[in-house]
Amino acid sequence: MRYLDRNLVKMFRLSDIIAAIGFLTRIPVGDGDSPSQAEGAWAWVVAGCVVGLIAGTAAAVVLALSSSPILGAICGLIVLVLLTGGLHEDGLADTADGLWGGDSPSRRLEIMHDSRIGAYACMALTIVFLARFAGIAEASGSFNPIAVFTASAVVSRAVMLVSMHLVPFAREDGMAVAFGRPPARAAAAGAALAAIIALICVGLQAFPMILAAALAGAALGFAVHRLTGGHTGDSLGATQQVAEIACLLCLAAYA
Repeated sequence: MRYLDRNLVKMFRLSDIIAAIGFLTRIPVGDGDSPSQAEGAWAWVVAGCVVGLIAGTAAAVVLALSSSPILGAICGLIVLVLLTGGLHEDGLADTADGLWGGDSPSRRLEIMHDSRIGAYACMALTIVFLARFAGIAEASGSFNPIAVFTASAVVSRAVMLVSMHLVPFAREDGMAVAFGRPPARAAAAGAALAAIIALICVGLQAFPMILAAALAGAALGFAVHRLTGGHTGDSLGATQQVAEIACLLCLAAYA
């Protein structure tokens, strides 16, 4: 038991949480002192929980003041993007341009590495924001906006974490490679933590939501592996986005 306790203490470090928040958000917490970013990747879920709580609270306040789920959804999305700096949206845009704009794995990766935005990126961002907005506005009719934002934020980041563990890297360099592959125990811990938080937020509806997000993440993971050879930092951001949409639409369907 003492050995198990020591391992848990080593794995769940406050510095991992600080590093995750500093890496995935614009919240000024510093970089932390994590000995291994990959080992501490379970804390991505905690970072998601933080931004979900803040964005959801903003949406809930607007909803209470205006009684408009539309205004609440818009406000929550604005706060969410400001908190993350559009990190995952940027990855989605580059992934859309690369996957649909290239005709070979090397060409797709080259396009994804280009910071310029193309037509496919514009279309993808428009569709994704409309889907997220509609999902949040509809789901807020049955669930508290704080629960909606938080549950979708933690589950989508857990899907990103698990996908990074399972799918190989497309390049031999880049941000994803420098970060390292999260070990199985970090992926499992993040997934378990996300499931617990989602259950607290939305009850038993968490189970179909998690399944929908996992299927969406698996579909994109299969596509990027087939078309580019594996994940990049951009495609991992896109994974978070499609998983989040799956969560929101699942909650909206229940409403």
